[in-house]
Amino acid sequence: MKKRTLYIMAGLALAVTIVNAAAFIYYPLNVELNVQKPPVYFGLGSNGNGADLWGNVINVTITDANTSLAVQVHPTYQLNYYKNISVIKNQDPNNAYYIMFNVTDAIIDTNVTSAELIITNASSVVLATIDLKQTGLQPATGWIEIDPNETFTVSLEVIITPGTTVTYNTTPTLDDGVAGVRLVYSPQSAETP
Repeated sequence: MKKRTLYIMAGLALAVTIVNAAAFIYYPLNVELNVQKPPVYFGLGSNGNGADLWGNVINVTITDANTSLAVQVHPTYQLNYYKNISVIKNQDPNNAYYIMFNVTDAIIDTNVTSAELIITNASSVVLATIDLKQTGLQPATGWIEIDPNETFTVSLEVIITPGTTVTYNTTPTLDDGVAGVRLVYSPQSAETP
């Protein structure tokens, strides 16, 4: 009886193996990477690393070959405007590029009424306002064209609403005051990522 059960189990195991057998065929495919320097990059704005409240500094850190930007500011109650903390440059002398911003992690703190990146051109015309309290691709109007050798200015506006029981001597408290944003650019504007 035990041998019979053992044979049945072995037969079932073999049947399952045969049923689950598969063939895998590999064809060669070559991919060649011809790397380029980045045509669009971050630069330090005229107020980046400048004075902030209480002796702090508007910390602007640019790393990874000017392709990564980190900003730390020290706002207080009401409207705080940090002008020209960074720039976005197109160093390609012959080609325009198209940029968007993808907010991947929004500021959800309810004390922050508004938090926006403001993108302007050399004539101080506002090209886009990026809402740091909403995730997704922005601006809603689509791609922003950055012409050959053009530079855009990045500013930040933050509004913190004081509660009814706070005074001038109360520091604002935030549970979530960090936004994750990606600059997206492309040589075409026909489709979005």
